Amino acid sequence: MGNDGGSIPGRQDLVKSKKRRRHSDTEELVKKSKSKYCSLSKEPLKKPIVGDKLGQIYNKAAIVKGLLEKNIPESFEHITSLKDVKDLNVEISDNGNVQCPVTMIEFSGINKFFFLWKCGCVMSKNAIDEIGMKDKCIVCGEYCNKEKDLISLNYTKEEKEKI
Repeated sequence: MGNDGGSIPGRQDLVKSKKRRRHSDTEELVKKSKSKYCSLSKEPLKKPIVGDKLGQIYNKAAIVKGLLEKNIPESFEHITSLKDVKDLNVEISDNGNVQCPVTMIEFSGINKFFFLWKCGCVMSKNAIDEIGMKDKCIVCGEYCNKEKDLISLNYTKEEKEKI
């Protein structure tokens, strides 16, 4: 296979180079980190967990500490008090991931996840589609408005800017 005098191999044939990371790989890593770490403190998520209208999740202790010390970064300026966040009713799996209480799917950033602003219950899109949520939360049974109260945990940058 080559080197018999009939072909002249080039550098790319002889030297194996490290493949470049595609942009989608880094995007996927960012999504995974959103599902395991507090958006504000970058520490692993632990109960109690809160969420905001932009679909970001935080450790409640980090939010309280930031509000008390008045050192919340500009990117989180929409949070001025605890009224701007909602306590989330979440299930955390053995390996530290948030998981849907209905389907037991883990929130890895790949699967779509939502929470209801009214009650704070976190659930996967699969659970909402399979059960057919209309005007009641599928986890706790509280009445809600699906169009107004449903907040995605997987918003893209463009969707966040619109909100």
